[in-house]
Amino acid sequence: MMLAWQTLEYLEFAFARQAIIAALCIATAASALSGIVVLKRLAFVGQGISHAAFGGIGVVAILGLSAAIGEMVIFAFCLASALAVAGLTRSRTEEDTAIGIVLVATMALGFLLLGLRQTLAAPGAWEWYRSFIAGSPRPDGWEAILFGSVHTAGQAGMWLSIAVMVIVLLTVWWFRRPLIAFVFDEVAARASGVRTNAIRILLMVLLALVVVVGMKLVGVVLISALLILPGAIAGQVTRRLLPHLLITWLTSVVGVLGGLVLSFEFDRFGLPTGPCIVLVLIAMFTVGAAWRLIANTVARFSGR
Repeated sequence: MMLAWQTLEYLEFAFARQAIIAALCIATAASALSGIVVLKRLAFVGQGISHAAFGGIGVVAILGLSAAIGEMVIFAFCLASALAVAGLTRSRTEEDTAIGIVLVATMALGFLLLGLRQTLAAPGAWEWYRSFIAGSPRPDGWEAILFGSVHTAGQAGMWLSIAVMVIVLLTVWWFRRPLIAFVFDEVAARASGVRTNAIRILLMVLLALVVVVGMKLVGVVLISALLILPGAIAGQVTRRLLPHLLITWLTSVVGVLGGLVLSFEFDRFGLPTGPCIVLVLIAMFTVGAAWRLIANTVARFSGR
């Protein structure tokens, strides 16, 4: 109740209103994929896709692209990395090995290009970076990229988040039957005619979309937490599909709003948004794990 009241208070301010709407959309989109990521054990894939954004940021900084084109380039990097993982996996490379290779390659490229920006960057090339970190409480702005900031959403980011949420929800709903078959038994799904490779690529595209729109708010390093923790929390509470989906969405929304309120309250200290959101989600996961432990203990003794 207090969280809802605090959120309503912040809606009076334009930047906070934009950040809250964007956060709710990102949370909803991420929650639609979180259960799939957890049940299909794709947590490391989400981590690899999110860190691939570093390569895109480096390219955008060197070429001096506009904000809109820059985000498209970052999305392309994330998607290309996901497809590279899928390609390496099909060539008999273990999936975790493939993700590790792509992750370090894209991060190394990104940091290399960022380090060379003074000598290689085109005139005005750093404008996108400056617009990305505009309003960041940190002078160097790296925290805004790594851990997110409530000041980086903006009106354009808000509308982009709404668009991505709609795309993700409609896509998941439209392909719900093959997705469910793919998640619970990929071999049986393939035998029944489901194009599992196409479903995997579709899932990678959706993950890349969520990563790109969410990195401004949560940060490149921690955006994968939104793809993992809500589904993991729901898994502590229920094993049924519909309750799992509902709890995933609720925990995602509460975690994001709770983290935003903390970030707003302590903005004068430069508290980054991403860690606040993740710590709220971790707290809920701890409560869920404790509840499950107690429930299992009670059930064990009751059975005796």
